[in-house]
Amino acid sequence: IALSARSTEGLIASRHERDLSDHGWQRAYGDIIGRVVAGYNYFAVQLDRLTVDEKAAQNPLVNSAEVLSELVQTAGRIAGDPEAYDKVVAATQGKKLSLTDIRAIIKNTLPDGDLKERLLAITPDNYTGIATDKARQSVINWHMAKKVLSRGVLDESRSVDAILFDFDSTLHFGDKDELFARLTAISNNLGLNFSSEEIRLFGSRSDFREMKKLMIESHNAKFPNDTITDDILQQQNDIISGSFDHLLYPAENAVKIIDKIRATGKKTGLVTTRGNTSLERLLNHHGLADSFDVIVGRNDSNERKPHPEPIALALGRLGIKDHRRAMYVGDLQNDDIGAGNALGMKTVLIDGKPDIDPLGPIPTYHLKELADIARLYGR
Repeated sequence: IALSARSTEGLIASRHERDLSDHGWQRAYGDIIGRVVAGYNYFAVQLDRLTVDEKAAQNPLVNSAEVLSELVQTAGRIAGDPEAYDKVVAATQGKKLSLTDIRAIIKNTLPDGDLKERLLAITPDNYTGIATDKARQSVINWHMAKKVLSRGVLDESRSVDAILFDFDSTLHFGDKDELFARLTAISNNLGLNFSSEEIRLFGSRSDFREMKKLMIESHNAKFPNDTITDDILQQQNDIISGSFDHLLYPAENAVKIIDKIRATGKKTGLVTTRGNTSLERLLNHHGLADSFDVIVGRNDSNERKPHPEPIALALGRLGIKDHRRAMYVGDLQNDDIGAGNALGMKTVLIDGKPDIDPLGPIPTYHLKELADIARLYGR
């Protein structure tokens, strides 16, 4: 079958969406609905801050008797006067009227009877008709809508029962400076005389055991008659451990952010590859020792991220069976996001970068800072 140039272009020009055959407005429904729901949520917050000044609200009505002119026109038609409209317009149009003026118009326009007496008893502030019932129903509907919005299907805050965090470079910073200072002190105390470049090379490894191995191999290769052992390095590290903790610092407002999340009833956990001994010391140092319902360190799991076992262990201890109702927050796209995605969790990448690796594990959110977590899930 021959295809026209126009039809072939239509087939080729695709944005990899499911279906582009419908109208552009139809494809925008999701965005429109999402913005409406977000707007209603914001509107709900603002309404809760409002109080009505009844006196100020009544003043414009009390001083605007001319609002009754339409009522007089309608009553005149009901009474059978075909000129009621023209009479009221002539008496009211372009004029500032008092209640006394309106009542004079009623007396001159309407025939005597029950209808006339009813209008003479009406004032601008009680000329409401069925508005009271409508307003009451609107309030009832609003409270129903507010309940839905606060819990609603699109409220992400209600979609998770637990949030787990990575530690290093997510909640805790300054390791590079502390590590350089510590390795330098070990080198100086043992007379190893490693250069700054060598120390930075050793510190580029993610595990202290690997660092020790490199330091031992490097020193023993240069000084075969004056070798050192793993025990010697470890002993020296244990002696000076904690001496440079002043170089370490937590993420901004980390304690407040986690407390805000816990205040919503969500469980919190910490899953890290850091050793348990230094982890306990640093949690106390940062004031985070009581911020988590479960902590899984390097010594608690056989595997390390990106293997999902450490996170799965934490979820099990928290009693979270549906992993979709849990979230893992980290700074490494491959290790942290990969491990969380493997379990079917929501994942958050906070790495300070403008873009993510399109070929790596894709996080549910790529956020700028830790505080964004509280804004989304601390409600």
